[in-house]
Amino acid sequence: MRLLFIYFYKDFGTFEKGSIIHLSKKYKFTTDEKKSTENRFYFKKEENLNFIEDFYSNNIDIGVLIGENGTGKSVLLNSIRDKNNEYSICVYEEENGFYCFSNQKEIFIENQKITEKELNYIYYTSLIDAFDNDINDKYNISNRAFLKKHDEKNLDIKLSLIENDDIQKYFKMEQKINYDVKINGLK
Repeated sequence: MRLLFIYFYKDFGTFEKGSIIHLSKKYKFTTDEKKSTENRFYFKKEENLNFIEDFYSNNIDIGVLIGENGTGKSVLLNSIRDKNNEYSICVYEEENGFYCFSNQKEIFIENQKITEKELNYIYYTSLIDAFDNDINDKYNISNRAFLKKHDEKNLDIKLSLIENDDIQKYFKMEQKINYDVKINGLK
């Protein structure tokens, strides 16, 4: 499975309506503005002739999201995970076929209708994020999902269950700690 692109059909977060965020270098997609309507989106596909299939290994395509705070990295990840997504479409390739998951939108690539299919993925983060609309909870192994399974327990017990020093330190920051710092001259 290879994530290809996310198309924002509405303004959302840092992304303007009409933005295409490519997640793979295999193809370049552009919107066919003349054919696209409010509920039907047409895309043109251009193959990257310099793309090397299986460069990393068989069936592995590595992509990296980097950027300063506030540039939209979390918006991109959440647009893939959001079961109430009414702002974007995600298109992926699997076994040489194109698939999408969207909210009642029809997607066409080179005039061929794309099948809507659930995306299976594993989600993990050590952070306890505020996002709680995961489309695929069966593979959510994040700390937040773990804590939700233990709602009846008090916070101290939950934190000891995750055994994450950073989270425990965060909640203990209310305690004032004084540090004596000695600075020796540089030699």
